[in-house]
Amino acid sequence: MKVLRTRAELLEAADGPSLAGARVVGADLTGASLEGFAFRHVVFEGCRMDQVSLRGARFEEVRFERCSLTQARLEEASAVGALLVVDCDATGARLAGARLDLAGLAGLPLAGARLDGASLRGADLAGADLSHATAAGADFSRADLSRAKLDGTSLGDAILDGARLEEASLEGATLEGASLVGASVVGASLLGASLARADLGKVDLSGLAAFPADLSHTRLAGARLVGLALEGIGLEGADLERADLTGAKLGGARLAGGRLAGAKLEDAELRGADLTGADLTRADFDRARLGQAKLVQAVAPGASFVGAELHAADLSGADLSGARFDHARLTEAVLDGASLPEARLEGAQLARARLAEALLYAADLSGCDARGASFEGADLSAARVERARLAGARMAGVVLRGALLGEADLSACDLTGADLAGALLEGTQLSRADLTGADLDGCALAQTALDGATLERASMVGCELGGAKLRGLNLREADLGGASLAGAVLSECDGGMLKLVGAHLAGASFLKSRLRAADFSNASMAKADLRGADLFGAHFLGAQASEARFELAHLERALFIEADLRGASFANAKLRFAILDHARLEKADFTSCDLTQARLHMAKVEGARWTDATTTLAEYTDADRAVAEAYRPR
Repeated sequence: MKVLRTRAELLEAADGPSLAGARVVGADLTGASLEGFAFRHVVFEGCRMDQVSLRGARFEEVRFERCSLTQARLEEASAVGALLVVDCDATGARLAGARLDLAGLAGLPLAGARLDGASLRGADLAGADLSHATAAGADFSRADLSRAKLDGTSLGDAILDGARLEEASLEGATLEGASLVGASVVGASLLGASLARADLGKVDLSGLAAFPADLSHTRLAGARLVGLALEGIGLEGADLERADLTGAKLGGARLAGGRLAGAKLEDAELRGADLTGADLTRADFDRARLGQAKLVQAVAPGASFVGAELHAADLSGADLSGARFDHARLTEAVLDGASLPEARLEGAQLARARLAEALLYAADLSGCDARGASFEGADLSAARVERARLAGARMAGVVLRGALLGEADLSACDLTGADLAGALLEGTQLSRADLTGADLDGCALAQTALDGATLERASMVGCELGGAKLRGLNLREADLGGASLAGAVLSECDGGMLKLVGAHLAGASFLKSRLRAADFSNASMAKADLRGADLFGAHFLGAQASEARFELAHLERALFIEADLRGASFANAKLRFAILDHARLEKADFTSCDLTQARLHMAKVEGARWTDATTTLAEYTDADRAVAEAYRPR
């Protein structure tokens, strides 16, 4: 290999713009123009090459040792085979567009260099100084930048996928739009770095020495941020899909609009964090602390909050379809208008929480504690609410159609206008509950505690209340048509205009109840007890009331047309102006009964007792009317 020591010797030895098999030792090539030269198997030792122009040069098996290359121009230069630069200085060099893949540049001073658009894939830049350099769009894929200095470096849109950045310093660097997918950053410092729109997918950030203050709109899909302290970090619009943030400290973090689908946030600290409108689809927040966090309009179907702390958190309008909140603490949380169909809240703490207009179709709230909570207008159709504690809850207009409420405590609840049609209420506590205007059609209430409840205008058509204890209830204008009340106790109730059409009332007790204008038409009420009841203007049309007891009852203007009253007792009852047309009164007892101006047209009275009965102006069968009624046209 020939040795060349001067610029003149180099140019003389060159074969046109090509030099091969030479050692250039100590030559002064300052400012020389070697543009487009092809160097093959050449070694430069101790040369002064400041401001040399090597634009478009081609290097094949070339080595630079102890050379000064400050402000050298290597734009569009390329390396084929090994390019090794040892103990050199390339401060301020220009390498824009250069293709130096796999080059050995370890420890090289490149401060202030220009590497925009350069390709350094797989290059060895360990310990190199690239501080304040510009490398916009440069490709450092799989390059070794460990311990490198990149402080203040402009790496916008640069590619650092799979690069080694262990213990590198990128403080104040610009990485906007850069891609660092799979890069290794253990011990690196990103303090003050700008990572807007950067992609840090699959990067393990848990070992960073220092973290940037702003990660807004950064792509961190699949990144590992386990246990990191990220309090107050700007993460608005960040892409954290499938990121691992287990145990991360994100108190007050700004994650509004962020993408966290499939992210792992178990045991994370998120108190006061802002997740407004964030995508949390299937994210895992188990045991996370989210007190006073904002999840307004968050999209979180299938997300898991098992055992999480969400005290006073705001989840209003959030999509929480199928989400899991088992044993979560949601006291005083706001879920107004939230969508929670098929969500699981088993054993959750919801005391004083707000769920107005929330959709909880087929949700599981069994065993939850929602005392004093607000469910106004919420839809809990087909929900499981067994053993739930809801005492004092505000549930006006709530829909619980077909819900399972066995052994739930709804005592003192406001259920005005609620829809509980077809709900299972076995063992449910509804004591002192306000069910005014509620729909309880088809409910099984036999084992339901209703003492002190208000059922005014409630619809209870077809309800099962056999043997129920309903003493003293407010049943004004309630509808119990077709209900089963055999053996039920409704004594001392206030049931003005109560509807019991077609009800099953055999053996039921209405002792001393106020039942003015109540409708018992076609009811089955054999042996029912209505003693002392106020039944002014009540209707018993077609009622089956054999052996019923009406002693001391007020039945003024009552209608018993075609009623079956065989063996019934009206002793001391008041039947003034009552109409008993076509009634069956065989063996009925009217002892001391007041029948003043009562009408008994075509009534069957065989065997009836009339001892001391008052029948002043009472009307009996009208012969002409009887003929007319019997007429059948041929």
